[in-house]
Amino acid sequence: MDAMMSRLSPLESAVAEAISHQYPVATSALLSQLATATVTGRDFTGSGFFTEFEVSRSAPSAPTAIGPVGWIGALVGPDRYPMEFMLYVREGFAHMIEAYSYGDGYGELDLINAEFSRPTAIDTYQL
Repeated sequence: MDAMMSRLSPLESAVAEAISHQYPVATSALLSQLATATVTGRDFTGSGFFTEFEVSRSAPSAPTAIGPVGWIGALVGPDRYPMEFMLYVREGFAHMIEAYSYGDGYGELDLINAEFSRPTAIDTYQL
């Protein structure tokens, strides 16, 4: 696996951290898990992406965090393309980030290396 695939990108990391903070009872466990995340695959869909990863099972499991969690938005790239994100948790362990948009697609934007606004709750981010 190449080095780009092994770590979460800055955008993925920022989004996952912001989502973790939305769940106070699970924040510490999720942050511990995410610190060990190793990317196993990325699928770019044209209107978003899925990033799958593995975390250490020796990290604490996240209590009460099940399924897709979070509702985070960020503006990505120089044109501030609006995207929303969810973190998937299975059996207490984070395993995937989903990014999506309602626009017509992000074109040639490099979602791994693009600049982005601070990820925030959907009801607070500004277009």
